[in-house]
Amino acid sequence: LGSYLELLLRSVLSKMQQVKTPSIMQSLLIVFAHLASTEQLEGLISFLSQVPDPSGRPALEYVVTEWCMRHSYFFGHYEQRVSTVALCQLLSHCLNTGDQRLNNILVVEEEAPNHTEGVLTRSKKASSGDRWTQTPLPVKLMKVLIAELRSQIEEEEDDDNDEDDEEDDTWSSDVQVGDMVNSLEELFHSGMGVDQEDEDDDPDLKDEALLKINLHSHLVQYFVELCHHSCFQSLLPHLSAYEKQLLNTVGALTI
Repeated sequence: LGSYLELLLRSVLSKMQQVKTPSIMQSLLIVFAHLASTEQLEGLISFLSQVPDPSGRPALEYVVTEWCMRHSYFFGHYEQRVSTVALCQLLSHCLNTGDQRLNNILVVEEEAPNHTEGVLTRSKKASSGDRWTQTPLPVKLMKVLIAELRSQIEEEEDDDNDEDDEEDDTWSSDVQVGDMVNSLEELFHSGMGVDQEDEDDDPDLKDEALLKINLHSHLVQYFVELCHHSCFQSLLPHLSAYEKQLLNTVGALTI
């Protein structure tokens, strides 16, 4: 990754331990997502595998767990797209390489009640009790991406905004990306001798192509290809009936 980038990532990891604000945590996680969506994925995994988190375990487990747990709350066109594309890359890497550094990670989370439809009310949540489950990372990545697909389908069905509103959203997204970059420069680049002009001109700070991705189409195509992967059958038993039905609905799975 290079000494400067590694120094930056160490600073990002340190900051993640300190912040509680979801928007700031999102900006920090997007740094890792941006790298994971590029050819830097292998270098990123190696780096995070060698750097310890506060408990002494590899930071890789901490980062991917936080990322999976928070992805559904990400906002902003760029942030949602770069995170989703990066998670697809991460899952493909798990399945194509059998990378045990990732495949051995168990994501510990509160078990969601098994309600296939309807809103999760406080009474339903209370009746389910506090149950915890350990989910293998590839399975968790699959479930996060299926949830993202469901979200994209629902958004398209409910989206009655006109073209002007869509243009306003794109402009807002550009501002958010700029704010994220400026925040990171303030947090990590100050005092490191980084040339501000060089950073602003760096095309790697934002991938314009990601802003143009239709996440619905991208995820459908991804799942169509994934369902033909030799390792997909090992993931299938972990999916709920609803998740399987969703994949069937978009033509990615025949049940």
